[in-house]
Amino acid sequence: MAVIFNANLRTAEQERKYNLVSLDQYSAVLVSNLPIDKYFLINVYSVGGFDVLGVIHKFVGMGSIHFEKALLYNKAVRAVAVGFGTEGAYWNDEFILQDGVVSIEFTSQGADSGSGGELKTFSGSLTQDGQPVSRAVYALAIGGDVPKLLASAVSDAAGNYSLQWNGYAGQVLVTATDDYGVPFTSEALLGIGARVHPATPNGYVYEVASAGTLGLTEPNWPAIEGESVTSGQVQLVAKPFYRPKSAGPFIIA
Repeated sequence: MAVIFNANLRTAEQERKYNLVSLDQYSAVLVSNLPIDKYFLINVYSVGGFDVLGVIHKFVGMGSIHFEKALLYNKAVRAVAVGFGTEGAYWNDEFILQDGVVSIEFTSQGADSGSGGELKTFSGSLTQDGQPVSRAVYALAIGGDVPKLLASAVSDAAGNYSLQWNGYAGQVLVTATDDYGVPFTSEALLGIGARVHPATPNGYVYEVASAGTLGLTEPNWPAIEGESVTSGQVQLVAKPFYRPKSAGPFIIA
């Protein structure tokens, strides 16, 4: 069975307000037990109706997550985290943020995403400002007792992607996300097209325009699209980091 999800990662200029911004602009912080050395996207949705409330970032080098308090306050939600460079998913059921709550604990699903059964296919296309883009896409099973990471893929140059798995039928969330790149690392060797993000998020990532070795310390990152900065041998060009987009639930029969 094929299901189509077509997403435009940004349809208007007002989407810019959802870019990564300085952490002091967020109104709430929760300490999490997610691995500190990985970047996570956390889907937050209502427990009963599966309405997607938003997507939260957990940055590399931080155990805490930063978000708008109104997103979670006094609401029973399910939070499912997927990390880049990790297997499986992490989740917390029926979490309620109230005054005095300072942490959120996630349970790891591990690498088990299930196997056997009929082949399922979920396909679609991605655009950004009306143009096809290559971006990471993943599917989460949310209809069972334990959320599962079903499949992940990267859309091609025409924006098309296909997610496939065996067996699971039920409610699925699909998330498309921009490339956050790698953290700045002194003297790292980078090729053209690689992306680097600064230690302090500023709404931009920096794409390598000329290959080479990074310098010893982070440069002064420009926060204007298209401006460049040199670090060591590497020329880096500022690119807006677009917020993730989740959709669903889709019913897979």
